[in-house]
Amino acid sequence: MRQPRICQYILLTFLCVASAPAQSGDWKVVQQLTPGTPISVKYGRFWIHNRCLFENATQEVLVCERVLYGTSRLFIPPEAVYRRKLVREVRLEHSDASNIAFGAAVGGAVGGAPRRTRARPRP
Repeated sequence: MRQPRICQYILLTFLCVASAPAQSGDWKVVQQLTPGTPISVKYGRFWIHNRCLFENATQEVLVCERVLYGTSRLFIPPEAVYRRKLVREVRLEHSDASNIAFGAAVGGAVGGAPRRTRARPRP
């Protein structure tokens, strides 16, 4: 009987977490976020999540500060204003520290997993 590999467990766990249902339709939860909370916003017909730091939300708009790197800071205004009618999704983003810890755990588990090798018969 074959023993399942740890990689299969990690992949299965990742797929289950990624497909977890998000809370929808509750704008009050968005309004109660604390300023500076890292979020991502799916807006309009675009499928890209725009990463930003939450500033405030009213009944009409969501305001946050974009996370910009490099020379993009020169050309793109830091403040982003999203109309509520066009906001499709707001997600809480994990901190960089938790992303690094998760990556290290997965890397350690995959790299440290025992590997079975078959001995080749010598001619």
